[in-house]
Amino acid sequence: LIPTLPSPVPTPSTSPTLFILLLTPDTQRAFQKFATQHDDFIHDLSYDFYGKRLATCSSDQKIKVWDLNDRNEWVLSAEWKAHAGSIWKVEWAHPEFGQILASCSFDRTVCIWEEQEGVYI
Repeated sequence: LIPTLPSPVPTPSTSPTLFILLLTPDTQRAFQKFATQHDDFIHDLSYDFYGKRLATCSSDQKIKVWDLNDRNEWVLSAEWKAHAGSIWKVEWAHPEFGQILASCSFDRTVCIWEEQEGVYI
């Protein structure tokens, strides 16, 4: 048997807004929900050492960095197309090395990104 997909298959242009639902570790209850502005599946997210920054990665080939503001809301601070395939994993380095992110992708590459004056290179 060949599995079939339900029709119609959602595409990034017709998919609903993707949300991240953050849960409390003890009760697993939602304490915050926000729109990610990604156009496809989100594969991973990573908090920085202090829990004040959040990085997300997706099949849309983008990494997005979010900062926690004074009202405890996540605000998008950086976004870029990081790979030529779906991005499976994103991880912050220890702060002793600076604002550095690592990412790996279906395109068989691992990239190291360093923030310099608000831009990741």
